[in-house]
Amino acid sequence: MIGGENKFVLVTKRSDAGGIKRRGRVKIACERSGTYRGLAQRVGKGKAAKFLKKSRNDEKARSHTGTKKCGCPFQINVKENADSLWYVTVICGRHNHDTAGRLDKGEEEVEDAGGED
Repeated sequence: MIGGENKFVLVTKRSDAGGIKRRGRVKIACERSGTYRGLAQRVGKGKAAKFLKKSRNDEKARSHTGTKKCGCPFQINVKENADSLWYVTVICGRHNHDTAGRLDKGEEEVEDAGGED
């Protein structure tokens, strides 16, 4: 999801369609929210699987190329009420970074699909 003319890229952080005795909810955040988690290697299978961080000296590890993550606090919550109406709550409406200077090809396609207002 693209933040329209503002050139901020928004992502679905968490969603739940609801169900019996549960209402739908969606958390929308800036793509730059959170922190970079680094490389991980899966060890084991199924629920017993563990993820171990790869060391920087590992041959398969790529050199650090940077990250978009900068802990941006922007977040919107959308919840469905008992009347099937959706309510939008802005948790934090500010970004702690500049706008996206240039959108990548996939982001441009999503923005174009959104149509005109």
